[in-house]
Amino acid sequence: MGVTGYLIALYDQPGLVHDMCDTFLEFLLHYYDRILQDVEVDCILIWEDMAGKQGSLISPHHFREFLSPRYEKLAGFACESGVDIVLTDSDGYVEDLIPLIVETGVTGMYPFERAAGNDLLRIREAYPEFQILGGFDKRVLFRDGGKQAIDAELDITKQMLEKGRYIPHLDHFASPDCTWENFTYYREKLNSIIESFS
Repeated sequence: MGVTGYLIALYDQPGLVHDMCDTFLEFLLHYYDRILQDVEVDCILIWEDMAGKQGSLISPHHFREFLSPRYEKLAGFACESGVDIVLTDSDGYVEDLIPLIVETGVTGMYPFERAAGNDLLRIREAYPEFQILGGFDKRVLFRDGGKQAIDAELDITKQMLEKGRYIPHLDHFASPDCTWENFTYYREKLNSIIESFS
């Protein structure tokens, strides 16, 4: 359908969108149920990409109509199955989505793309129990004079680790622009910070 076709369908074909959501939820419940018969699962992931740089692609009303009931069922299934971590993935600015996600029983999110304006410390202050993964601004790894910028980002990482319920990593994949020198500097400094909490 593409993003535009999907967003129009929320208004013009809500029955179709509900059917798609229910079908995919049914698939996921059977899929994870089969895996859980043989594997001890640490977490369940929901892949959405429901935001862009300007914010959510759907309204709170549409989130609650189309996504919340399915998230709640998947989170409930996870809890009943002994899986206590349910994460959702989305690029873009997601701060306005977090309260909607928290309502459903989903426990955390990633990767918190910094170029979109996500502020990890503000999010942690507002949602102290929400699990946060990522949020290290990958752009500093391909800038000239990157070490100072890397150190500033790692200061945020350290503060987040002090507050807990946080796993540090880049706010997306390391891009081809990333230099080996900057990446190794970042990784060695991050390892040192992590070890200081041991």
